[in-house]
Amino acid sequence: MRRLKLAVLLVLAFPALVSAQATGAITGLVRDSTGAVVPGALVQATNEATGQMRDATSGGDGFYTIPLLPPGRYGVTAAYTGFSAARGAVRVVVSETARLDFRLTVGQGAETIDVVDP
Repeated sequence: MRRLKLAVLLVLAFPALVSAQATGAITGLVRDSTGAVVPGALVQATNEATGQMRDATSGGDGFYTIPLLPPGRYGVTAAYTGFSAARGAVRVVVSETARLDFRLTVGQGAETIDVVDP
C-alpha cells in the first residue's frame, strides 16, 4: 500500500514525466534522387486521428527527428525548394522511434511523390 501511495504521489508531482513516457518519435533521412543528403528540408507529420501537426527540419547530415509524438498513425511530408514533395505514412508506438526515409526528385513544388512504408 505504501508503494501505491508513493507511485500516486510521483505521478501527481511529475505529470510531465508520465506524459513524456507515453510518446514515440519519427526519424529518417532525406535524400535527393542521386542519393545525396538534403539539409534544410521541411518534414511535417500530421496525426491522422486528431489533425495535430508537428514539423522538423533535416540537419546538415540529412536526418530529421520529430520527438514526443502521441501514439497513432501519421501522414508525413518532406519538402524542399526545387524538389517535388514526398509523403508517406507511419505508425508511432509508445517508447519507440519509427523510421521513414524520403527521396526527393527535382521538379515542381506542387508535385507530390508517395513513399510506401514497408
